Amino acid sequence: PVTDEYQTMGGLLSYHLQKMPEVGEVWRTENAELTVVAACGPKLEQIQILLLSGAADDRALSEVPEADGEVARKGRSNSRLKGVAKFDG
Repeated sequence: PVTDEYQTMGGLLSYHLQKMPEVGEVWRTENAELTVVAACGPKLEQIQILLLSGAADDRALSEVPEADGEVARKGRSNSRLKGVAKFDG
């Protein structure tokens, strides 16, 4: 749900977890899983967003409109991090 309580992905996670998220922390919704990959103090630097199968609007990452940030698709040492979006804020 959208609310005035947050304006960033970090704010969204903080709102739903009711605390500052830490690296490795996961929040699941009906159709997505968000995992904190990297943080520097209270600032979340990388969040992995995984669309779960069966989501009402399953689309390939390439079909999702481009947003501010950088998408890392290959070349990471951890293969679970494909499709990780890095947002600088």
